[in-house]
Amino acid sequence: MSMNSRFLHFVFFLVVVGLAMAFVNACSSARRGEEITSAVPDKPPDYPIKYRVIDVSNNTGELFDVDVIGLLWSALDESLRNRGMLWKGNTAQPPLTIEAEIVKYKKGDYWMRNFLPPFGDTTLSVRAHLKEGGQLVATVESKKSISWGKEGFTRYAWRKIFTEVADEMVTELTRKR
Repeated sequence: MSMNSRFLHFVFFLVVVGLAMAFVNACSSARRGEEITSAVPDKPPDYPIKYRVIDVSNNTGELFDVDVIGLLWSALDESLRNRGMLWKGNTAQPPLTIEAEIVKYKKGDYWMRNFLPPFGDTTLSVRAHLKEGGQLVATVESKKSISWGKEGFTRYAWRKIFTEVADEMVTELTRKR
């Protein structure tokens, strides 16, 4: 067998394996007959202390092809809403405020993450400050990376990572209050 023929067989093998991995990933994670349920209750409990995101900034010094500020802001608001902690302007007591700054972000790539693992990682690092009446109450940092392995087959990891970081930050900020 010639060297050229071996190379073509190897390339064919890689294409078949890649297609098989894509097919497995595209299949639903729920088994037949299983019901997919949400972990979020229909109506979150109402907590007396409310929080409001007042600023999100991009301190990476880079511009991205996605709205990183909007993604983080929305994820923080959604996390607070799911816990019944989002300020809606209807309380007598002023809310605690959250200011967040994106320190590091790398969008990553689905295919690179699975075929050249070190080069496709999705990374996000955020620092948030919790303030009450302008006074700093707490500062937390969250760093998350989606890489090859456990979450390697995550599609749209560049979007999912904002939700995961926001949930972790809200948990830490509300715990420190």
